[in-house]
Amino acid sequence: IDNGCDCNQDNNIGQTPLLLSIENGNFTFAIELIKMKKREVVVMKTDLNNRTIFDYCGCNGNSLKEECIEFLNYVLDNCEITEDFLNESSRYGRNALLSLCSDFAENFYERFYYISKEKATNFVKLNDNNTSQSKSKVGRPTKKAKVSGGAVRTATFKKNNVFNQKGLYSLNEKTKTQIKSQTISYMNEFIRSKFYPLIEKFVSKGCDINKTTEKKKFENAAKYESPYFNNYGNVSVLMYLMVYPLCPELSNLVKKYKMDINA
Repeated sequence: IDNGCDCNQDNNIGQTPLLLSIENGNFTFAIELIKMKKREVVVMKTDLNNRTIFDYCGCNGNSLKEECIEFLNYVLDNCEITEDFLNESSRYGRNALLSLCSDFAENFYERFYYISKEKATNFVKLNDNNTSQSKSKVGRPTKKAKVSGGAVRTATFKKNNVFNQKGLYSLNEKTKTQIKSQTISYMNEFIRSKFYPLIEKFVSKGCDINKTTEKKKFENAAKYESPYFNNYGNVSVLMYLMVYPLCPELSNLVKKYKMDINA
């Protein structure tokens, strides 16, 4: 960049370094790009499929990552973003909020079980004093074994601690219940303190919270996307959020912004 490299150069499908960094989950780099004073990075940019930075944040489960929430807060607080850009209809006729909330709905339970799996892994490590020092009867170290999810377990305990299909260890029911309860508390806190406040910030900047998806079909998208998604319409932010109705703040959000329950 110091030597004249164009930081807004796009590729054959209209992706700039900023859009690519977001797509790959490198939000720290994305923030540093925007912070640069020597050359202004274009934030209000769309690719050839009419996808904005908010559409890129609303994919691959990014909406459920704290790094993404931090990035979006930075953009809304420090960049000049117009209402038209926030409400720009992307490939599926979604504005910024619909893109984020659709990603939230599509990836919530995958994230839920990832957190559960992480907590279960930590539980096993804390309660297994023999993980790194277990030995066989002849005094030799027990052979290490890799279990799905990246956890390294000793062969001695492998049988009792394999992952089941939902990503939780096959522990006793009491422990499973505790882990699920902790995960629900974690997700509630994340939604309450980070995700819902971000929604409110979007609304304060002029993003329409009652907009519904439009039945749009883009020529480029039709080549590699399912027709089911291309013609998927009339879905609201509230419908997406209802995938996880356990957070009590949802009803407050509905009342505060008079979200359309009849959509």
